[in-house]
Amino acid sequence: MTSPYNIGQKVFHITPSSDPGIILEGRQYLSDGTWQYLVATGYGTSYWCGEEELSEEKTII
Repeated sequence: MTSPYNIGQKVFHITPSSDPGIILEGRQYLSDGTWQYLVATGYGTSYWCGEEELSEEKTII
């Protein structure tokens, strides 16, 4: 299974009005085929997010 996102790609968390982030790393779990991504949102700030938590477009409510 190929990754839905690429390293260096700009993404947003699905929470409304989230700041953009850049994908630094990705890992796939062989047990269920899901992906997790290390997303940087600022200098020294990064988070691991599941693929279902990310979007290429900003969520606005």
